[in-house]
Amino acid sequence: MKTKSGKQPDSKSAMQAAVASPDGEERKTALNLDILLDRFYRLAYYMGAQIVRTERRYGRRMELWFNRFRDQVTAKYSRLWISFKRWGKSMLRDAVTPVLTAHAHVSQYGERVRAAAKDSRRAVLLEILQIVWEVLRYLGRGIARILNYVAPVCAVVALVITIQHFTSLNFALKVNYGGQDIGYITDESVFENAEKEVQQRIVYEEAAPGQKSGASVQVLSEYVGDSAADTEEVEPALVSADAQVISMPQYQLAMVTEDQLTDQDTLANRIIEASGSEITQASGLYIGGSFKGASTEPEEVLDIMNDMLDQYETGNETETIHFVSKVELKDGLYPVQSLKDTAEFSNMLTGNVSGESYYTVEAGDSPSLIADKTGIPLRELNAMNPDIDEDFLPGKQLLISRSVPMMKVQVTRRETYEEDIPYETEYVDNAQLLKGVEEVKTSGLTGTKEVVADVTYIDDVEVSRNVVKETVLSEPRTRVISRGTNVPKASGNGTSTGGYIWPVVGSPGYNYISCRIWGYWGHTGTDIAARSGTPIVASMSGRVVKATQTRYGYGMHIIIQHDNGTQTLYAHCSALYVNVGDYVEQGQIIAAVGRTGNASGNHCHFEIRQNGSYLDATRFIGTRSPY
Repeated sequence: MKTKSGKQPDSKSAMQAAVASPDGEERKTALNLDILLDRFYRLAYYMGAQIVRTERRYGRRMELWFNRFRDQVTAKYSRLWISFKRWGKSMLRDAVTPVLTAHAHVSQYGERVRAAAKDSRRAVLLEILQIVWEVLRYLGRGIARILNYVAPVCAVVALVITIQHFTSLNFALKVNYGGQDIGYITDESVFENAEKEVQQRIVYEEAAPGQKSGASVQVLSEYVGDSAADTEEVEPALVSADAQVISMPQYQLAMVTEDQLTDQDTLANRIIEASGSEITQASGLYIGGSFKGASTEPEEVLDIMNDMLDQYETGNETETIHFVSKVELKDGLYPVQSLKDTAEFSNMLTGNVSGESYYTVEAGDSPSLIADKTGIPLRELNAMNPDIDEDFLPGKQLLISRSVPMMKVQVTRRETYEEDIPYETEYVDNAQLLKGVEEVKTSGLTGTKEVVADVTYIDDVEVSRNVVKETVLSEPRTRVISRGTNVPKASGNGTSTGGYIWPVVGSPGYNYISCRIWGYWGHTGTDIAARSGTPIVASMSGRVVKATQTRYGYGMHIIIQHDNGTQTLYAHCSALYVNVGDYVEQGQIIAAVGRTGNASGNHCHFEIRQNGSYLDATRFIGTRSPY
């Protein structure tokens, strides 16, 4: 293409011309984008190449460093191995060389003995002794060289054994009691606990009638402690005159091994043995950590307790039966006065002790049901709990016994039973029904479920229930109630004004005004006749200022204060459903029609009051029921 001047346009001019064309702006934008992409590609290529080169360079360096490290380690251990082999060869050579030297002279030794034999027997003996001395001298050099290697190793082993021995030793107290060493203990508390155990093993005798309790009589608490747990379990409260008080021990610091330490039970036996009292080998019965007596026939004591547990067996394979308190029979030395025969143990274990037992009220309980559960007469339950009817709520504690068994028995068994599933109630608003009216559209049905639970009893009284599994046998059916939302309007020759509604709902054909205001002297309201129990609703929203019952006059009645300054009264009710202070909405059920007070028939006496005056209610609610 040529211009008017006839010259061929250069590329720059062509580009400018293209840009100046209508599509020039778009071409310029595309050109700039191509340039930008080209530069981005070059930058990415350069960065990628640099990363690859750097990675290779550092990779070679790491490989070179690793190879050097490997060579150094290999060379080091090679030198060590070479040194060790040299040392071993040297030690072996030092040990074997004397033997080889002696062996090399064996032939010479034979010739020397034969030569000496030609002289005399004495010469032979002297030659043999000379040979033995030479052999020992050769071997002695080897033994000495071996000891040079072995002695340091033996010294290290001896040091380790010595350190291990002394580190296994413990500082302890050597106990000297009554002039006898009775053991080693870690601290004085071990002896104190053993002393308490010794005192528990003594069954204290009561002073004989008429005996003076002088200085030789000790209070029991001085021996077994002042806590109730220690004193209430042992019955005689005095010590006989010939009972000995435990003497003071003497301690000396010592170092002993772990197996030389004396435990509490062994120390208690040695204390009794060293006391000089008359003792015997027996088994002591401990209940809840408290000593109850000793027996030389522990099998019979076990039989008594097993018989007690057998009484609670029901044949249920899942049940576990055991005593609530921890029961132990400890073999040891016991004073003779601590022994009890089988009859004494039987009376003690099967008897009762003073103490109160309580029952925790559960949901669904009643006094009569609790009496059945616990097996006590209802009269006795009421006598022990005078306030049983006050706050009878789940969680309340009821006294059921003033004495408890000596040995409480706990039984846990897995039980399977059926339980009701309560149905739910669903409310559906219905604009066709007047407010306050409810109709059951679908009756509710209780479901059932099978429950598997681990139930725990103590002395036949349930104390806990842990549900393991529940299986629904039949689903409950939801009860559906249609609830009216339509606010009724007055009808008839009255006009509804001021927002009041007819106060009595339902009872079609039997819901009418039976007597208007001032229908007779002193009649200050409007009577609406209806069947007994017919719902009464709030004619207007407001707060209840009175809800009470009088023997005459209004009988059971309610007064509501409204925001417009008026009050409404609903009298002669058979039931009240609200309390003073409640705020009620218009149409909310507040009472039921009745004939309490001065009334000759079932009706609602309805009043509208303003500033102490009685207004004609028909002006506000009409003269005819909207129902």
